Amino acid sequence: MCGISGYFNLTHEKIFLDNNVVSILKDSIKDRGPDFKSELITENFSLFFSQLSITGKGHHTLQPYSQNKTHVVYNGEIYNFIRLAKQYTLFDLEENSCDGQILIPLIRRMGLTKALRELNGAFALVMIDDDNIFLSRDILGKKPLYYLIQNGVLFFSSNVLGLMRIKRDIELNFNVIADYFMFKSSGYESSFIKGIFEVPAGGFLWFDRNKRGHVSIKYHSFSTEKKQVEDEEVMASLVDAVFLRSRHSRPIASLLSGGLDSSIINYLLKLSHVEFDAYTIGSDDGYKFDEIPLAKVFASQYGIKHTPLLLNEHEIPSLLEESVLSMEQPVQDPIIVNSLALAKQINKNHRVLITGDGADELWYGYSRYSDLMNTGWSAYFRSLILFTRDEIRIKDYDIAHYFGGNIPSVDIESVTRKEMEIRFKNYHLTRMDRIFMKNGIETRSPFLDPTHMQLAILVSSADKFQNGIGKYLLRKIFSSYLGHEISYRKKQPFTFQFHFLKNKEIFNYFALPLFDKNSVVHDYLFLDDLKNKCLRVEDWNMHDFNKLWSVKVFDLWYKNVYQECL
Repeated sequence: MCGISGYFNLTHEKIFLDNNVVSILKDSIKDRGPDFKSELITENFSLFFSQLSITGKGHHTLQPYSQNKTHVVYNGEIYNFIRLAKQYTLFDLEENSCDGQILIPLIRRMGLTKALRELNGAFALVMIDDDNIFLSRDILGKKPLYYLIQNGVLFFSSNVLGLMRIKRDIELNFNVIADYFMFKSSGYESSFIKGIFEVPAGGFLWFDRNKRGHVSIKYHSFSTEKKQVEDEEVMASLVDAVFLRSRHSRPIASLLSGGLDSSIINYLLKLSHVEFDAYTIGSDDGYKFDEIPLAKVFASQYGIKHTPLLLNEHEIPSLLEESVLSMEQPVQDPIIVNSLALAKQINKNHRVLITGDGADELWYGYSRYSDLMNTGWSAYFRSLILFTRDEIRIKDYDIAHYFGGNIPSVDIESVTRKEMEIRFKNYHLTRMDRIFMKNGIETRSPFLDPTHMQLAILVSSADKFQNGIGKYLLRKIFSSYLGHEISYRKKQPFTFQFHFLKNKEIFNYFALPLFDKNSVVHDYLFLDDLKNKCLRVEDWNMHDFNKLWSVKVFDLWYKNVYQECL
């Protein structure tokens, strides 16, 4: 995993860029790749690269990759590169071969669209071919890639912060801010800054210097036609996904909560005989959602090396402020604090982290899906939102904006597909990439392997959700391996220990924006009810704490990120 940035002249006019702009582009990606930096600067374009060494060594890893007038930089990991190199005889594999070596040969062989379909991985890619530039991302959009067009020049970067510093007039997108306060993160329109855009997931943008505008092409889509999927197919897809993501010379880390998803991943890692260490974070003070006790039992049962970490409540403010800077855009996900604490510890010995992300979205594990199946859209919607429309000050905001203009139909298939496209990408995957990459760790998620995802999508809703139980088929399959207790355990999410906010000092830190008349949050929210609740904290519930967290995150982002770019 690395960082990429650069610019491309979209015209035939000569460009004159301030040296400060070039420096900003380089600096915008430095934290994503601490091992090596390189660049390619020409009269009409520049490519910058910061490397985090994972796969390959020596000259094989040096980017940009170039062949005649074709140049490629990419951030990510292509897990099936050895298979592709052998299948299409792209190049001679060596001990230190790197996944990026396949890109230009594969694209030359079959064209960009078909080549991208062959890639199993998480990536953001930029290719310049003479007068054309192509910007692409993986099928889910795990790896970030933002772009900005200014005075006939296309700027792009793995990090949005660099483009914010380059943009001449920074104007907030009020609809995206409303999306954030209502749905906890940005929606279909993912950038908080007008004029800065994100390359679409599962697609690529094609700019031709000889033509105006650009073309957006979707290179990937899943088949949604239902069919009978055998248990063995699901098991085999996950075994292979874990193998592809753990074939690595460095020691691997995993997250372990004791719940079904992480138990499956850790069990399969153990089954594959790879060297790995499991990590759990908790409070070890009787908190009912503390994950450490269950994780300890599982690790002991399967002989897994396990490191439990304790979150110190006095470190929460500093961890939150650092995580907000790392995220670059507001996301109301309290476990960014847990994630940062984990990243700092895991970074000491590991560069790869295997996670169970994606299982709940693919196999209907969230309680809100039960609400939808059992009660209908209104119950699902209530469980999804944070602030209501009546609490948001922004005029003319329509909740359909979050969904890209069209609220999904009420069936579970439409809802979960839309969640994968929007919420999962902007909420879960954003956290996993930004927080861990900022600390030199690449995250890998076997449940998000394209083969496994396709199988899960083919499975009928009835087989995923039975007798009020989500992830039914997944539980049934793994009950013979993990036992009934673990396989049918009620979901216990990886979560922040909200009881820490009952500490008066910590609570006052979070509540400060509510009573600061100069805080920008008052421009976007009606907060009187939340302020009044501060007088009787004992009546607060998890929803209230989430609202308070959301307000604090936005206040920190506005002061420490947005205003710093003005």
